[in-house]
Amino acid sequence: MTWEVIRHAKIGQMTDRTLLGRDLQAVYGGLAWPGKRPGFCVVVGMSRERASDGHAIILLDEAEAVGARELVKRLEVLDFKYGVARWIGDYSNQAGSAFLWEMNDRRKAHPVQTDSWPRRDPEIHLHYSPIVEMDEPYAYMLPELKRLLDPDRRQLFLKDSRIVQSLTEIKPDEMHQMRLGDYPAIEALAMAVLALREDIARGELGEIVTGWSGGPRGEGENYDPLTDGL
Repeated sequence: MTWEVIRHAKIGQMTDRTLLGRDLQAVYGGLAWPGKRPGFCVVVGMSRERASDGHAIILLDEAEAVGARELVKRLEVLDFKYGVARWIGDYSNQAGSAFLWEMNDRRKAHPVQTDSWPRRDPEIHLHYSPIVEMDEPYAYMLPELKRLLDPDRRQLFLKDSRIVQSLTEIKPDEMHQMRLGDYPAIEALAMAVLALREDIARGELGEIVTGWSGGPRGEGENYDPLTDGL
């Protein structure tokens, strides 16, 4: 029953850690830096139950920003909301990495204090994705995503995400010429989803921490890293 609630909830509205923890075995994030279009970050969760075709993955939240600094702020907000187990992205981006270091320096100097805060390490790191080194990343990402979105064997649920529109804009004969930065929304989704699938196949899945009861001590649900912590 909880899975159906999660699946039908609007993007960004299902943030209850207890409910999420019952039906999701992990929550991952994907980040793609700004390029021809605004930068993008997503949060996805993988179901605990395995169907015949594999575990279902659902988009929980998304955010975009024109600049790298603002995108890092959005990432921190999503991380706070969901207790993301692992963020996937291009850590070789110098400008973006500089803003990540700046954020992590602040988080180490002024850590969030709470009995239920799930992250022991206050820093947020981007984990490697082979997608960032591919010569034709879209020729790999698009077929994989569309296979998971096949209505007859659907394993990926995007709800009313703006990514759905982006996927329809790319013609098959264009993807071999496309590079990272063309559609950061698609790139962020692909990095998170494919990393999640690869990690469970290797038995390296980081589990979501359940039982989260609110924000930092003394501030509760009113705390917002976007305004209070930056």
